[in-house]
Amino acid sequence: LEVQDFDIVFIKYKARLEDGYKIGTQAMDTEESTRICVEDLQPAGLRLAVQELKRGSKAVVTAKPSYAWGSEGSKDPAVPPDATILFDVELSDFHTVEDVCKDGGIQVELFNKPSSAWKKPKIGSTCVISFSAAVEGGDAWDSREFASGQGLKVNLGELNSEHEWLTDGFERALEHLVAGQEAFVKIKVQDSLSKRSYFLTICCLLQ
Repeated sequence: LEVQDFDIVFIKYKARLEDGYKIGTQAMDTEESTRICVEDLQPAGLRLAVQELKRGSKAVVTAKPSYAWGSEGSKDPAVPPDATILFDVELSDFHTVEDVCKDGGIQVELFNKPSSAWKKPKIGSTCVISFSAAVEGGDAWDSREFASGQGLKVNLGELNSEHEWLTDGFERALEHLVAGQEAFVKIKVQDSLSKRSYFLTICCLLQ
């Protein structure tokens, strides 16, 4: 499997100039793997290089100015103009993330890969799930869990009528799982009154 834009990677990396001067924050120089979405990696040279790595591999990535911080450089991290950056990178692991609608609105991060013999559920199927649901979006919404449960039976196609807080987006996400699969589902939602967007996040196990 190749790493894609929406995938979650677990990487260790250090950044330095060609003369060996280290740059970046503590988060860029750590013994522990950092969990981050590929599309959030900066600069572009690092992001593109990580997508070429295999699980467990190490590499030295050379990012020319056009793929680093360009002619203007950066204040945070402190990078001079027209600097070539060297990254020592280790890709410890990655989780495949399925972009259900191809627009980032529904993302399903797969934690494991059960037997391919299991079939994915369809509309009309009865699913048994364990879950923990929260909302994210800053302010009062930030990481606030509002529901959880084990052994909940849900009928695909009837989620809204049986469980008002479950959205059509979650139903579409379940259609991408198989029995025994654990996943992190992230759904973009817009408040009808404030028009503010936030994310509904659900950790679930399809049993």
